[in-house]
Amino acid sequence: MRILVAVDGSSQADAMLSGLRRAGLPGDCEATVLSVADVWLPGAGSEAVAQASGQDQAASFPRVRQLAEQALADAREFAARACARLRSDFPGWRVSAETAADSPAWSIITTAERLGAELVAVGSHGRSALGRVLLGSVSLRVLDELRCTVRIGREPRQRPEIRVIVAVDGSPDSDAAVKAVCGRRWPKGTSVRVVTAANWRLHNAPLTAMIGPHLSPEAWGEGIAKRARSSFRSAGWKRRWLCAAGTPSTSWSPRPGRGRRIRYSLEHGG
Repeated sequence: MRILVAVDGSSQADAMLSGLRRAGLPGDCEATVLSVADVWLPGAGSEAVAQASGQDQAASFPRVRQLAEQALADAREFAARACARLRSDFPGWRVSAETAADSPAWSIITTAERLGAELVAVGSHGRSALGRVLLGSVSLRVLDELRCTVRIGREPRQRPEIRVIVAVDGSPDSDAAVKAVCGRRWPKGTSVRVVTAANWRLHNAPLTAMIGPHLSPEAWGEGIAKRARSSFRSAGWKRRWLCAAGTPSTSWSPRPGRGRRIRYSLEHGG
């Protein structure tokens, strides 16, 4: 498995690195750590060109170069620290480092495509003040544009057990999510909840045409959840309980009449 791990020295990047230990990843991955300095590094002849053209900015080139080189040195340090951490946490991994002076999102995307990464791990937002204002601008662009799995790390709540939620809707992408979780190596006691939702407000002509006139949205959603559950059971997961109530929302509280949410909880045995 090829993994690209993007770090920038932020607390969110540290949280992402910690979260990899709980991601069920195999012990023989090939990981590349990428740290990008979001700077412009003047070329060797840029100062001479500016002077020849009489531009006033020529005097600022030494300072610009100094700041850019310091940012690159910081990026190398962030990458080296992350490599040491990954080698300690995953002794069987082959870990290497890359640094660049570039746009962070663009560099992550192009590097992932060049390496053929199957998983890209990034922090939820960066270390700069601008990165905190533009919440997730880099991670969201990476998520939107890459075709591989993207893991966005946040500061986790401290709990010993591992809990995973897989939301399914019958699409190829949700099938890929089920396959990815089934294919990882989870410790005993890990729990997975398979969640899908059927909203009765969508019981209209377009939906009826899609799912068939004799199948209710409720039965359609339950069929999708059962298909995902079957994949998990084939991979060694055991069902703990079933809940078929509630609404398709971010809240877990049941709201009868607005929809029906089907949840399976499964536990990994070994």
